Amino acid sequence: MKATRKCFICTALVAVFTLAAFVVPAQSVTLVAPADGASVPLLAADMKNYLAMDRAARKVFFADAESRKRMAKWGDKPVPVKLQWTGPADTRYKVVVTREPDGKVFFKTKTSRTEVEVWNLEMARTWSWSVTPEKKDAGTGASGCFATEDIAPRLVKVDGIPNLRDLGGRKGLDGRRVKQGMVYRSAGLNSNANSYYTPEEIKKMVAAGTLVDSVPEKSKEAAQEIVQRAKAGKHYDAKHLVKDWHPGKARLNDKTRTYMREVLGIKTDIDLRTDRECYFMTGSPLGEGAKWVHVSSSCYGGMASDLGKKAFAEVFKVFLDEANYPLDFHCIAGADRTGSLAYILNALLGVDEEELWRDWEVTAFDKAKLEFGHASRLEKLVAVFAKYPGATERERVEAYVKEQGFTDADLAKFRAIMLEPR
Repeated sequence: MKATRKCFICTALVAVFTLAAFVVPAQSVTLVAPADGASVPLLAADMKNYLAMDRAARKVFFADAESRKRMAKWGDKPVPVKLQWTGPADTRYKVVVTREPDGKVFFKTKTSRTEVEVWNLEMARTWSWSVTPEKKDAGTGASGCFATEDIAPRLVKVDGIPNLRDLGGRKGLDGRRVKQGMVYRSAGLNSNANSYYTPEEIKKMVAAGTLVDSVPEKSKEAAQEIVQRAKAGKHYDAKHLVKDWHPGKARLNDKTRTYMREVLGIKTDIDLRTDRECYFMTGSPLGEGAKWVHVSSSCYGGMASDLGKKAFAEVFKVFLDEANYPLDFHCIAGADRTGSLAYILNALLGVDEEELWRDWEVTAFDKAKLEFGHASRLEKLVAVFAKYPGATERERVEAYVKEQGFTDADLAKFRAIMLEPR
């Protein structure tokens, strides 16, 4: 949307307030920013500059250690829209922001200040905003409108929940935009229910012959496998032996839980973590009334395995029931298992392949380690679908999904739920 373009409702409101000037005292509130009809960013400049690069340039940037350190400092939060106005100092103001053209209220507050920050607006939308003095003799209020930039992703700020963003916003099949506010992807809503031995600790206990006797009871079977592999001179996993079993630490408090349930509207929590990571859990951290779907899932090359396919099929069934929306899906970091599922879902919706890559890369906005890289992660997922027929990534992913027993009707239903009308 051009910055000079005004929405119809703004033009109408200006006319109303102009007419009102002949019968009421002079308008006491003057809107300062955003300028009427302005286009405002939701992503920081560094983020937008990176996303504007072509794939080759992004891969070079992504593989450079110093560049990744800078990238990780950008963080995983959006830019708020700052609303500013002038008016009398001896009154409170009612501020309302609504989405156009449907008039849905996205933000409202009362304040004695003359500015507020509005977080988590949808991208590529037109917004009306109004400021009204509460004091009856303070004069009239004012209204204006602005647009949010059409640059994905729509990052979402909820304190305590890393890597949270909307799956929607990008253009899909037939140029139809993927609906926003329907599906979110994030890091875990609580921490994992365990801590791990370091590789050094495991190696020392293996060398000393004390590993099996030293670990908790629930870790002994895994410890015995490590010992057997070590004796046979085989490689063993020195990263995932559980040291301590305990309930996962909460990442939500009453305020953030209420925000996710009532403002984002999340009804269903799809948890892609293992039984071990979810030990002690019986329901969603979102609280009573939220549906918790726990499916231990795979990622990247593992999506080609029988376990990976079975888990995907179980999860995708949740997306075919409109009653489950809005929903959030996650693993623990929101990077690998979550990123693999997001890639498939957006591909089915017809999102351009370049945008599929960008969505995966956005996780690095808060992740500096080079081990999270294209060759070691994303390209292994792409290789899974390369074995299926199709001229486009969407067609190849469709073939993969149909292999798991889903039909054209299932795909049409998912798209009907998730794509905006023509």
